[in-house]
Amino acid sequence: MKQNGLKLSEDGKTVIGVNDSYITHVTLPDSVTSIGLAAFEECSSLESIDIPDSVTSIRCWAFRGCNYLKSIDIPDSVTSIEGAAFYGCSSLESIDIP
Repeated sequence: MKQNGLKLSEDGKTVIGVNDSYITHVTLPDSVTSIGLAAFEECSSLESIDIPDSVTSIRCWAFRGCNYLKSIDIPDSVTSIEGAAFYGCSSLESIDIP
């Protein structure tokens, strides 16, 4: 399933990738509950992402190599962030984890 440049699982609940690795901003739909394994890997132009309260998990390597991602706000609903989720995010200055 595709929505606004995102590749979603068949049920629309997991982001599994993007159609454009040069995307700069993403707003996840409220149907998403999980940011999948390496979903935004090597999206080197990604600067910001809006994560809705429906998201409960962020898988490993989800944002690996997102060199321009500067900050990210994790909603209260997220109960699991797997290892290396932000590996290689060299510009990341802050992560707001409630």
